[in-house]
Amino acid sequence: MAGAGIYNTRLRRLVGTRTEDATTGQEVLTHAGTGYLWCSVEETNGRRQSEYGATQTGADATIRVRNYPTVTVDDLLEDTDGNIWRIDAIHAGDNELVLEAFRHDTLVDYSIED
Repeated sequence: MAGAGIYNTRLRRLVGTRTEDATTGQEVLTHAGTGYLWCSVEETNGRRQSEYGATQTGADATIRVRNYPTVTVDDLLEDTDGNIWRIDAIHAGDNELVLEAFRHDTLVDYSIED
C-alpha cells in the first residue's frame, strides 16, 4: 500500500443507479453525489475517439482509491476542475482500488463577439 500522502486528490463520487423509464421501458442511468474519495490520479495518455459522429478528445488515467470503497463502473468521479472521470475497469490493489478511467475534454466556445 502506498503512503497516505500519495492520495492527494479529492474526487467527488457520483453513484450510478439504473432504473426503468415507465414511459419507454428503457433502462436509464442517473447519478447522485454521495461524498468524496481520496485518490491518486495519473493521466496515462491522451484519447481521441469518434462519438456521436464527432471527434472527441480527452485522457485516460489510472486512479488509485484509498482502501476499498464500493465503487462500480456505473459510478462517475468528479475532480475540482469539473472534469468527470468515467470508470472502465476496477482492479484490487494493496489496500486500494485501482481504476482504469477516462475523461472527455471540455468543449469551449472561442467565438469572438464584435
